[in-house]
Amino acid sequence: MLALATQNSQIVISFDKHFGRLIFLEKRVPVGVVLLRVSPRSPEYISTVLLKLLRSEIALVGRFTVVTEDRVRSVPLPAR
Repeated sequence: MLALATQNSQIVISFDKHFGRLIFLEKRVPVGVVLLRVSPRSPEYISTVLLKLLRSEIALVGRFTVVTEDRVRSVPLPAR
């Protein structure tokens, strides 16, 4: 999935916290990653969380972004 996202210049959005290990330890670096650390209460809730993120001025390209119920953290991705 990371290789396909990188090849197509796509940002990965996931609930899987293992992406951090793949990216920072194994250096499999896509264009960007959004890790959702929220309860997937419903598809509508997740779309609301994502829309709020997209409407913010937080850069997603070149970043590993973690979204929780009450905050957003973002760190640069390692060099490819």
